[in-house]
Amino acid sequence: MGFDISINCELHICRATGKLFYYGKKESTWGRIYDPPDIVVPKEYRCYLEQRGRVFHAYTDHFNSNDVFNVDVSTFLEQYPEWKEVAVWMEENSWSTDDWSEEEHNGFKATLEWCQKSFLPFRVNWSY
Repeated sequence: MGFDISINCELHICRATGKLFYYGKKESTWGRIYDPPDIVVPKEYRCYLEQRGRVFHAYTDHFNSNDVFNVDVSTFLEQYPEWKEVAVWMEENSWSTDDWSEEEHNGFKATLEWCQKSFLPFRVNWSY
C-alpha cells in the first residue's frame, strides 16, 4: 500500500430535487448553484489528479499534525511548499529526483491553481 493523494470535486445533492449543487456566488449573492457547469480538466493536468508516492508527505505532513487528511485546494495552496523544501525532504528521506522532479512539482501546483479558478469545490485528499 502506498501513500495516495488525489484531487476531487465535492458536490452536494439536494434532498428535495435530487439535483447536484455547490455553494457559490450567483449574481450578487451567495447560495446554491444547481447543475454545475460542464468543466473538463485540461489534458496536461490530468496526470496530477491521482498520484502515489512517499514524496507527498512533504506536501501534507504539516496538516497531519492536526489529524487532517483533506482540505480545499485554496488551503492546500496556501501551504504549498517551495521546491527547495521538497528537495530537502527528498534528500533526507532518500527519495530520488528521478521519481519526482521540480517540473512535476510545478505541474501539480498549476493543476491546483486551475482547480481554484474554476470556483467548483475541489478538495485534496490523502491516505494518512
